[in-house]
Amino acid sequence: MKIAIPCENGEVMQHFGHAKEFAIYAIEDIKPIEKETVTFDEVDHETVARGLKSRGVDLIICGEIGAGARSAVENAHMLLISGVTGEADEAVDSFLEGRLELMTGLRRTADAFAASGKVVEVNTGGISRGWMEDAYPSPAFRALLRARGVRFVLSSDAHAAEAIDCAFDRFGNAEAFARFPFARPA
Repeated sequence: MKIAIPCENGEVMQHFGHAKEFAIYAIEDIKPIEKETVTFDEVDHETVARGLKSRGVDLIICGEIGAGARSAVENAHMLLISGVTGEADEAVDSFLEGRLELMTGLRRTADAFAASGKVVEVNTGGISRGWMEDAYPSPAFRALLRARGVRFVLSSDAHAAEAIDCAFDRFGNAEAFARFPFARPA
Protein backbone atom coordinates (compact mmCIF):
# COMPACT_ATOMS: atom_id res chain seq x y z
CA MET A 1 0.00 0.00 0.00
CA LYS A 2 1.13 3.57 -0.65
CA ILE A 3 -0.03 6.74 1.08
CA ALA A 4 0.47 10.22 -0.38
CA ILE A 5 0.41 13.45 1.61
CA PRO A 6 0.68 16.95 0.12
CA CYS A 7 3.51 18.57 2.07
CA GLU A 8 5.03 21.91 2.84
CA ASN A 9 8.12 21.89 5.10
CA GLY A 10 7.25 18.41 6.41
CA GLU A 11 3.72 19.47 7.38
CA VAL A 12 0.42 18.37 5.84
CA MET A 13 -0.32 21.16 3.37
CA GLN A 14 -3.72 22.62 4.12
CA HIS A 15 -4.88 23.12 0.53
CA PHE A 16 -4.57 20.00 -1.64
CA GLY A 17 -5.32 21.95 -4.83
CA HIS A 18 -2.22 24.13 -4.41
CA ALA A 19 0.21 21.32 -3.58
CA LYS A 20 3.13 20.60 -5.87
CA GLU A 21 5.06 18.38 -3.45
CA PHE A 22 3.85 15.07 -2.06
CA ALA A 23 5.47 12.63 0.36
CA ILE A 24 4.69 9.06 -0.69
CA TYR A 25 5.02 6.37 1.97
CA ALA A 26 5.30 2.70 1.06
CA ILE A 27 3.61 0.62 3.76
CA GLU A 28 4.24 -3.03 4.48
CA ASP A 29 2.78 -5.04 7.36
CA ILE A 30 1.25 -1.83 8.76
CA LYS A 31 4.64 -0.07 8.97
CA PRO A 32 6.20 2.60 6.74
CA ILE A 33 9.20 1.06 4.95
CA GLU A 34 10.08 3.78 2.45
CA LYS A 35 9.39 7.48 1.89
CA GLU A 36 9.93 9.43 -1.31
CA THR A 37 9.13 12.97 -2.34
CA VAL A 38 7.40 13.65 -5.66
CA THR A 39 7.05 17.10 -7.17
CA PHE A 40 4.56 18.05 -9.88
CA ASP A 41 5.16 20.96 -12.25
CA GLU A 42 1.42 21.56 -12.57
CA VAL A 43 -1.26 21.59 -9.89
CA ASP A 44 -4.07 20.55 -12.24
CA HIS A 45 -6.23 18.20 -10.15
CA GLU A 46 -6.54 15.47 -12.80
CA THR A 47 -2.80 15.53 -13.59
CA VAL A 48 -1.84 15.27 -9.92
CA ALA A 49 -4.36 12.49 -9.19
CA ARG A 50 -3.24 10.46 -12.22
CA GLY A 51 0.41 11.05 -11.31
CA LEU A 52 -0.11 9.79 -7.78
CA LYS A 53 -2.11 6.77 -8.94
CA SER A 54 0.58 5.92 -11.52
CA ARG A 55 3.04 5.74 -8.61
CA GLY A 56 0.82 3.16 -6.88
CA VAL A 57 -0.85 5.46 -4.35
CA ASP A 58 -3.94 3.93 -2.69
CA LEU A 59 -4.74 6.60 -0.08
CA ILE A 60 -4.33 10.36 0.18
CA ILE A 61 -4.20 12.08 3.55
CA CYS A 62 -4.58 15.86 3.31
CA GLY A 63 -5.82 19.05 4.91
CA GLU A 64 -8.63 20.75 3.03
CA ILE A 65 -9.66 19.66 -0.46
CA GLY A 66 -12.10 21.27 -2.88
CA ALA A 67 -14.81 19.51 -4.85
CA GLY A 68 -12.80 19.38 -8.10
CA ALA A 69 -9.73 17.86 -6.47
CA ARG A 70 -11.89 15.43 -4.46
CA SER A 71 -13.56 14.30 -7.68
CA ALA A 72 -10.18 13.79 -9.39
CA VAL A 73 -8.94 11.66 -6.47
CA GLU A 74 -12.13 9.56 -6.43
CA ASN A 75 -12.05 9.15 -10.23
CA ALA A 76 -8.49 7.81 -9.88
CA HIS A 77 -9.87 5.18 -7.43
CA MET A 78 -7.92 6.36 -4.39
CA LEU A 79 -9.23 6.66 -0.85
CA LEU A 80 -9.14 10.05 0.83
CA ILE A 81 -8.88 11.31 4.39
CA SER A 82 -9.15 15.10 4.67
CA GLY A 83 -9.07 17.62 7.50
CA VAL A 84 -5.72 16.41 8.83
CA THR A 85 -3.15 18.86 10.26
CA GLY A 86 0.38 18.54 11.66
CA GLU A 87 3.50 16.70 10.55
CA ALA A 88 3.14 14.35 7.58
CA ASP A 89 5.05 11.51 9.30
CA GLU A 90 2.75 11.75 12.31
CA ALA A 91 -0.33 11.69 10.05
CA VAL A 92 0.83 8.37 8.57
CA ASP A 93 1.45 6.96 12.06
CA SER A 94 -2.01 8.14 13.15
CA PHE A 95 -3.60 6.39 10.18
CA LEU A 96 -1.73 3.15 10.80
CA GLU A 97 -2.63 3.24 14.50
CA GLY A 98 -6.32 3.75 13.65
CA ARG A 99 -6.56 7.29 15.00
CA LEU A 100 -7.86 8.84 11.77
CA GLU A 101 -11.56 8.62 10.94
CA LEU A 102 -11.39 6.33 7.90
CA MET A 103 -9.29 3.75 9.72
CA THR A 104 -11.56 3.84 12.78
CA GLY A 105 -14.54 2.99 10.56
CA LEU A 106 -12.56 0.27 8.78
CA ARG A 107 -11.58 -1.24 12.14
CA ARG A 108 -15.23 -1.42 13.23
CA THR A 109 -16.14 -3.09 9.94
CA ALA A 110 -13.23 -5.55 10.25
CA ASP A 111 -14.37 -6.38 13.80
CA ALA A 112 -17.89 -7.07 12.50
CA PHE A 113 -16.54 -9.40 9.78
CA ALA A 114 -14.44 -11.26 12.33
CA ALA A 115 -17.41 -11.67 14.67
CA SER A 116 -19.61 -12.94 11.83
CA GLY A 117 -17.24 -15.74 10.79
CA LYS A 118 -17.90 -14.88 7.13
CA VAL A 119 -15.33 -15.26 4.36
CA VAL A 120 -14.33 -12.06 2.54
CA GLU A 121 -13.99 -12.02 -1.24
CA VAL A 122 -10.80 -10.48 -2.60
CA ASN A 123 -11.69 -9.46 -6.14
CA THR A 124 -9.29 -8.72 -9.03
CA GLY A 125 -12.03 -7.59 -11.44
CA GLY A 126 -10.98 -3.93 -11.22
CA ILE A 127 -7.47 -4.91 -12.32
CA SER A 128 -8.71 -6.77 -15.40
CA ARG A 129 -10.86 -3.79 -16.36
CA GLY A 130 -8.00 -1.29 -15.84
CA TRP A 131 -9.76 0.56 -13.01
CA MET A 132 -7.40 -0.41 -10.20
CA GLU A 133 -3.86 -1.61 -9.70
CA ASP A 134 -4.66 -3.80 -6.71
CA ALA A 135 -7.44 -6.15 -5.72
CA TYR A 136 -10.47 -4.96 -3.81
CA PRO A 137 -10.91 -4.51 -0.86
CA SER A 138 -7.93 -2.25 -0.29
CA PRO A 139 -4.62 -3.50 1.10
CA ALA A 140 -5.20 -1.58 4.35
CA PHE A 141 -8.58 -3.20 4.90
CA ARG A 142 -7.24 -6.65 4.00
CA ALA A 143 -4.50 -6.17 6.63
CA LEU A 144 -7.08 -5.32 9.28
CA LEU A 145 -9.12 -8.37 8.32
CA ARG A 146 -6.07 -10.63 8.34
CA ALA A 147 -5.05 -9.37 11.79
CA ARG A 148 -8.47 -10.49 13.04
CA GLY A 149 -8.19 -13.97 11.51
CA VAL A 150 -10.77 -13.36 8.77
CA ARG A 151 -10.51 -15.85 5.90
CA PHE A 152 -10.41 -14.83 2.22
CA VAL A 153 -11.48 -16.24 -1.11
CA LEU A 154 -9.85 -14.95 -4.30
CA SER A 155 -12.04 -14.23 -7.35
CA SER A 156 -11.86 -12.26 -10.57
CA ASP A 157 -15.51 -11.41 -11.29
CA ALA A 158 -14.65 -12.61 -14.80
CA HIS A 159 -17.04 -11.96 -17.66
CA ALA A 160 -14.70 -13.62 -20.16
CA ALA A 161 -12.65 -16.82 -20.04
CA GLU A 162 -9.34 -15.00 -20.55
CA ALA A 163 -9.93 -12.95 -17.37
CA ILE A 164 -10.85 -15.84 -15.08
CA ASP A 165 -7.52 -15.77 -13.23
CA CYS A 166 -6.57 -12.13 -13.78
CA ALA A 167 -3.74 -11.05 -11.46
CA PHE A 168 -3.95 -14.21 -9.36
CA ASP A 169 -0.19 -14.59 -9.86
CA ARG A 170 0.30 -11.49 -7.67
CA PHE A 171 -0.81 -13.57 -4.70
CA GLY A 172 1.47 -16.54 -5.45
CA ASN A 173 0.91 -19.83 -3.69
CA ALA A 174 -1.36 -20.46 -0.71
CA GLU A 175 1.38 -19.45 1.73
CA ALA A 176 1.93 -16.12 -0.05
CA PHE A 177 -1.82 -15.54 -0.26
CA ALA A 178 -2.06 -15.92 3.52
CA ARG A 179 0.31 -12.94 3.95
CA PHE A 180 -0.71 -10.88 0.91
CA PRO A 181 -2.34 -7.70 2.29
CA PHE A 182 0.54 -5.43 1.28
CA ALA A 183 2.08 -7.59 -1.44
CA ARG A 184 3.05 -5.99 -4.73
CA PRO A 185 4.22 -7.80 -7.85
CA ALA A 186 7.98 -8.16 -8.10
